[in-house]
Amino acid sequence: MAADVCDILYPGDPMRRQKSLILGEKIYVALSKTFRAINNLSKFFKMELRVDHVKVDLSELTMERNETIQHNCEILQQRAQDLERIVKKLNRVCQERLETDLYMSLGTVHQHFSDSIAVADRVMEMVSDHFKSSSCIAVVALISHKKILKQIKSVLKAMGSSFVAETVLSAVLELVE
Repeated sequence: MAADVCDILYPGDPMRRQKSLILGEKIYVALSKTFRAINNLSKFFKMELRVDHVKVDLSELTMERNETIQHNCEILQQRAQDLERIVKKLNRVCQERLETDLYMSLGTVHQHFSDSIAVADRVMEMVSDHFKSSSCIAVVALISHKKILKQIKSVLKAMGSSFVAETVLSAVLELVE
């Protein structure tokens, strides 16, 4: 599919066609890695959370190679948004039940991850109705404080729209020249 598009966009420029194919392949490799990371995070939450009241499907996502980059980015954005909702809800639970200092130390980036887990161990009893392990508390706190999922969503949105825009713009410029 990508080769057909490149042939249409750059019929007389094999170097540019090849460069576009390579760029497209790099984007698909990056998307594939992002799918794997999002699936791993979904699997982790599925195993480590006691949140039956959070009705989110965390089944494995698959990249659809025959679909557009934008379509695949939208699939990932939706899952990231679902995970972000879960993290926000769990973060709120921690914030409400923990003392301010203890809660803030969960998201401290300057401490080692093992230190975050040690702090989470201390608060496990207070939020054990939501979490199966202290490592999950640490992960939720770090994701929440660093706004990791929000950053992933914005990168996916930019990637999905910019590749389409760049391809269309290149085609228009080629026609004008």
